[in-house]
Amino acid sequence: MNPINNADAYAMHAPECLQVVYTFVHMATGKQAQRMKRRYIAAVKLWTFSAGEFVLLYNPKKKRGLYSKWHLGMWNSS
Repeated sequence: MNPINNADAYAMHAPECLQVVYTFVHMATGKQAQRMKRRYIAAVKLWTFSAGEFVLLYNPKKKRGLYSKWHLGMWNSS
């Protein structure tokens, strides 16, 4: 790589270098996102329940004065 001796040469050379760096970072972050997606999908498990089976349900509703918790009960899919 040739040394840059003046401001004009630097101004002409800087966009090229920044484009190369931008392309490299864009490819690297895209690969990382694909790895994260693949690992997330591998960790998610599909659960199936049959009719009449007891399941744990999480109740996300916040009611004033009550503690939200896991409830044991019958799950109705309809």
